[in-house]
Amino acid sequence: MLDIRTIRLERGMSQSDLACRVGTTQAAISRYEMGERSLDLAMAVKIAGALGCKVDDLVKYSWPPSP
Repeated sequence: MLDIRTIRLERGMSQSDLACRVGTTQAAISRYEMGERSLDLAMAVKIAGALGCKVDDLVKYSWPPSP
């Protein structure tokens, strides 16, 4: 699960602001946030850079996984 929205809002950025910074569309950012589009590593690095966080911060996960 992606946590882009939470971090983006903490930074006071709109989807359009983030999209402009990473070279994509607002619709693409929306799809990433809603889980409708897979985030590849290159875009994850761009988004993390634009948000001032680590790639790991963009992903909510727990280990070990639940059965």
